[in-house]
Amino acid sequence: MLIEQFEELQKKVEKTANKAWKDGNKDLKKIRKEVDKRLNELAKEGRSMQKKVEKDRKKAVAIVLGGLETGRDYVETAVSDRWNQAQKTFEEAFARLLERLDVPTSEDIQVLAKQVNALSRQVSNLRKQKGKS
Repeated sequence: MLIEQFEELQKKVEKTANKAWKDGNKDLKKIRKEVDKRLNELAKEGRSMQKKVEKDRKKAVAIVLGGLETGRDYVETAVSDRWNQAQKTFEEAFARLLERLDVPTSEDIQVLAKQVNALSRQVSNLRKQKGKS
């Protein structure tokens, strides 16, 4: 009788173990299914976030490049202004030097050229009058 009880207990333990194993496998399948579902959702969310990040990155790059472009324009303008200022200062200093050395300006030369032309006409007129007399 003790052996029969032991065999019966053994069968119950095996039956319980088999049931636990089957239930565990079912739960494991459910867990795997749920994990796969969550991973797919996370992957989808990750792709969506990646698209948003890429869009934001492009905006940021555009802003930075726009800022660089603006900065470059500012620097070009500043350099051009400084160059023009330096050129003007040089021209003014050179003009003062020429004036101190009594070198005539282009305006002075134009005035002299007009005077020479006027004198040439007067001489020509005088020659004509002398030839008539």
